[in-house]
Amino acid sequence: MKIRIKKPYVYFFFEPNIVIAREIPNKPYGNLEEFCLCPKLHFTYELKGNEDFESFDHIKKKHLEGKGYIIDQESTLIMFKTMNRHSKGN
Repeated sequence: MKIRIKKPYVYFFFEPNIVIAREIPNKPYGNLEEFCLCPKLHFTYELKGNEDFESFDHIKKKHLEGKGYIIDQESTLIMFKTMNRHSKGN
């Protein structure tokens, strides 16, 4: 997983072409369950062919609808810690 910060969002890239954009919260998440149950603050995208993660901007893209991905526990924990580290309340 690669991580890129572009406030007020954090982008998480998963091979081969998945990007999850999460809005940085106003305060740190209290626990992992709270983080996982916040669907309105994140969107999933698929990079096409020659698109590059380093220049990806979700504002210019349409997020996926009707399709989801399962993220492993270790990656979820990294995402949780990253979001809390960059939360507006920290």
